[in-house]
Amino acid sequence: MVFADATEALMWIVRLAAIGVLTVSLETLVQRRVLRDENLMSWRVGSLRQVYLVRPPFGRWLDLVLGYPNVCGMLVLRGLLAAVLAAGPRALVLSPWCLSAMALMLLLFTVRNPYGHDGADQMAIIIFTSAAMATLAGGWAVKACLWFLGLQICLAYSTAGIAKATARGWLDGSYLVGIAASQMYGHQEAALFLSREPLISRVLSISIFTWESLFPLVLVAPRPVAYAMVASGFLFHLSNGFLMGLNDFLWLFVATYPALLYCIAARGF
Repeated sequence: MVFADATEALMWIVRLAAIGVLTVSLETLVQRRVLRDENLMSWRVGSLRQVYLVRPPFGRWLDLVLGYPNVCGMLVLRGLLAAVLAAGPRALVLSPWCLSAMALMLLLFTVRNPYGHDGADQMAIIIFTSAAMATLAGGWAVKACLWFLGLQICLAYSTAGIAKATARGWLDGSYLVGIAASQMYGHQEAALFLSREPLISRVLSISIFTWESLFPLVLVAPRPVAYAMVASGFLFHLSNGFLMGLNDFLWLFVATYPALLYCIAARGF
């Protein structure tokens, strides 16, 4: 799909990102026991890390919104809003008020639990904050938002790839085997296969960080090559979602792809 219209591209970005937020909201609600005051993600303990989080009147307001069980209500609202943005009418999907509300709830949950977040959580905040600002300003801001998100995903991939390329464990493939064997992100069959086939593990590992490092070329490569690179990114996240259980990564990173497709269409060559 080619996105020559900026508003259409932004709408698809919001819809795809909203599916990712809905997914992680439901996952968090299923595991909501970890949010209780006596468990790992306790707000009563976590709020003590900074004075402003407990100092009145701001601290009281945060307690009301982020304390357990009220935070579950915010997660329900976030999930409902995500469902509306994913499948609702265009006017709501591109409403700066709906997008601002989503960005605020994402930021609030990050304030509550700054640890344990990953690139998908950061990308969600970036997408909804920039989309809210773009729809509020309108006009040229929508196009600027698309270029910003296109450059952002290129930066995310390239920094990850360059960091991997400097690590011996990625060069010899051992880190890939270790990830596949891990309890949180692992896949037993994949780990056994890679441990038995070190050459394949090494080739896959080098291929991953090479692809990530070179991904910014998508903005200048011939269009057939650029479209192939975008398609390979989708397959990369789809396989990660299946093997590692990174379901929100699939939706939130691929949500930036309409911005890439718009940039490829609009660059003039």
